Amino acid sequence: MSRVACCGLSLGLFFGWPATRAADAPGQEDPTSSSVASAEARAVAQVVTGILGYARWPTPPQPQPPLLCVTGSSPYSAALLAGDESVATVRARRVAPEDARLAQMCEALYVGDLPPALAAHLLQGVIGRPVVTILEHDLDCGRGMFCLDIQNGQVGFQINLDIIARSGVRIHPSVLQLARRKPQS
Repeated sequence: MSRVACCGLSLGLFFGWPATRAADAPGQEDPTSSSVASAEARAVAQVVTGILGYARWPTPPQPQPPLLCVTGSSPYSAALLAGDESVATVRARRVAPEDARLAQMCEALYVGDLPPALAAHLLQGVIGRPVVTILEHDLDCGRGMFCLDIQNGQVGFQINLDIIARSGVRIHPSVLQLARRKPQS
């Protein structure tokens, strides 16, 4: 059984931004909805690059920053691929999920929406490799190292300690200390 830890971060508290929310009424346009989405995308990008800043690979990706490969459909991928100051500590590149070279060329893999069979095949190809995996949609965090939970103005994440241990990538204890341990059943 894998050990999973989780952590939730309020966008407003963690990044100093006001935590606002778009209108919930269907068909009603909220003028702040695009700024909320943009702020949420920037926050996701900062959390992802923050996680990668605490990762140490067995063979450091120097002299360049680590390569974050982005695959699948995601409302946050544009922020990850933008190359602005929020992601300045990594190189980001969109990749096809079928690319067999992912485990060799990517230090990190960000996975958005993919068909389940394709996602399973993709993640199977990086198991035991020094590739940090960050998933948007893995509620029990059984397939990735870090699994994001983004809702109601909060960016949360779970950590799968078993997958991290098998990867050979060392994650600084500061990230693990942010997490609350899930009670074992």
